[in-house]
Amino acid sequence: MKKNRLIIILCLVLTFFLNVSAQTNDPIAITVGDRQVTRSELQYFYQKNNISSGSEKKNVEEYAKLYCDFLMKVEQARQLGLDTIKTFVQEYNGYRAQLAVPYLYDKTVEDSLYREAYERMKEDVEVQHMLVRLPKNYTSNDTLKYYQQAQKLCERAEKEGFTKVAKEVMAEITPNAPDGYLGWFTGGMSVYPLENAIYNTEVGKISQPVRVGNAYYIVKVLNRQKAHGKIRCSHIFVRCEETMSAEEQRKAKEKITKAQQALAEGKTFEQVAKEFSEDPRSASIGGDLSWFGVGLMVREFETAAFNLQKIGDVSEPVKSVLGWHIIKLVDRKGIDSFEEQKPNIKRLMEYDGRMMIMQQCLVEKLKKEYHYVFDANSWKGVVSALNGISIDNKNFDSRVKNLHTTIASFATHSIKQTDFVAYLKQNASNEQVLNEDNLKAYWNRFLSQEVLAYEDAHLEEKYPELRYLLKEYHDGILLFNISSKEVWDKATQDTAGLAQYFNTHKEQYTWNSPRFKGRICCCRDKQTAKVLKKMLEIAPKDSINNYISTRINIDTAKYVETYSGIWKVGESKVIDRHVFHLNVPDDTSLPKDLPVVFTWGNLQKNPECYQDVRGAVISDYQTYLETLWVKQLAEKIPHHINLEVVKTIKSR
Repeated sequence: MKKNRLIIILCLVLTFFLNVSAQTNDPIAITVGDRQVTRSELQYFYQKNNISSGSEKKNVEEYAKLYCDFLMKVEQARQLGLDTIKTFVQEYNGYRAQLAVPYLYDKTVEDSLYREAYERMKEDVEVQHMLVRLPKNYTSNDTLKYYQQAQKLCERAEKEGFTKVAKEVMAEITPNAPDGYLGWFTGGMSVYPLENAIYNTEVGKISQPVRVGNAYYIVKVLNRQKAHGKIRCSHIFVRCEETMSAEEQRKAKEKITKAQQALAEGKTFEQVAKEFSEDPRSASIGGDLSWFGVGLMVREFETAAFNLQKIGDVSEPVKSVLGWHIIKLVDRKGIDSFEEQKPNIKRLMEYDGRMMIMQQCLVEKLKKEYHYVFDANSWKGVVSALNGISIDNKNFDSRVKNLHTTIASFATHSIKQTDFVAYLKQNASNEQVLNEDNLKAYWNRFLSQEVLAYEDAHLEEKYPELRYLLKEYHDGILLFNISSKEVWDKATQDTAGLAQYFNTHKEQYTWNSPRFKGRICCCRDKQTAKVLKKMLEIAPKDSINNYISTRINIDTAKYVETYSGIWKVGESKVIDRHVFHLNVPDDTSLPKDLPVVFTWGNLQKNPECYQDVRGAVISDYQTYLETLWVKQLAEKIPHHINLEVVKTIKSR
């Protein structure tokens, strides 16, 4: 008993010293409610946000006071539950999801893939291909069988010629290109495994079969060249397809010949395109096709377009599978720099498979870091139970009812057989027959999802810079919401408070020169002006606009237009001329159909009410409300600034 008690005491002492050590290394600088801000956190925000120069820059003690005030406002927002409302949660979670993305793939792999993609964009590769498709519910035996079939095609292609074999294989798959010709490729134009096969195969050589989705692809590299970059072309197009009758094809040839003659006679390319071209998207804009690179146009068109040498060159009529084209080279540009291309490469990587590689590399690292353990026996139980059935099979539930053991574990997380079964129900197609191969594929995707989800949930613990950024955003939203409630909205809506504040501080709002307060009135004729003046004398000020719209500007006819405001010298030509009697030119911005102009109002040496200086009063009233608010918060919310700790913080 004494021994157990001694152990407990020793544990408590050790815990105490560990806590003291932690506090010594990163002591608490500010406490607000139950929120504690360490020295490192305060230093981070001080160095990041205190970037003003001169007198505006705060020393660390001043900044700590402002930060404490800020935290008290955030604490009140939290006490009011503003951090639990739906709009806040959605906004914060959306922002966090965006910030988390770069932490959920391997950065070192990312940098190398960026560079690789850019280097490949510098070279165009001409490619021919054929493929072997896997059956719908394939097994490991199927994959081996069809891979071997693809290998035999490679061997035949080496002996008999790629085109001959490709025509046998591709005639039904791609009838428009029965020889498997794909044309020119550049980096980023295909999924990553196929791109690797293209760029890793020498000219004249045939690649080994490469798995892309549910097929094995074989490529032959026909040629390589320095990347053409992009060109901008216009074209005149006349449709002429093989399915058209001989007479229709003759008329198409005749029409493109007439277009060529019109160009020879001196008509501009744009004029001829608008007159003759049958491309509905480009004809109306002179045939402009905008910018394009290799591999985006039909073969004959692309070859002719890139063979044009000088800006302004026009081709002879070119026949493609679609019809006849006359092409004009409008402009040409090379490959952008790496930094310019990087955003484009990033977008491509999200779809071409590179992002999955980066994520999978991170998953493998995390499995080691989190001491991943896989239970082979538990996995065999899953395979045994599910092999040969589909999700919608009537026996599915009875097959899985005894699956409860743990398949794998890492860190503090474990994945049970039931978790994987639930994943299958959500992600496997109902009619797909399950087998060891596709179960393993589903497991790998599920495991990656679980590992990345665990990592995502612990990012703030691992990366202080992310934790601080999220905290800053979290508190910033709360500050905005609570400030709107306590200061900004109140200042704009509290008319009685604004009036009282103005009357108490009138001396702050004196003008150094008189202002004219009233209206500029524009009327259709002198009689209308006379009617308006009489109305202005008797109508209440807040009803003038209504009187004008209902008693003068009736039946949608406009006889009068007025502009109300407060003006000093130089702010309005009309006021300068009619009120301040200055010799200034007429105001040409006034409506020309309302030529009779007069002013109505009076000169004021100083503002009469807060509306005369509303913007300035609102700003000052907001400052007053905020000062009062902070004072009230300081009386309600426990807070403390440890100046001894604060003084140890460096500005940089």
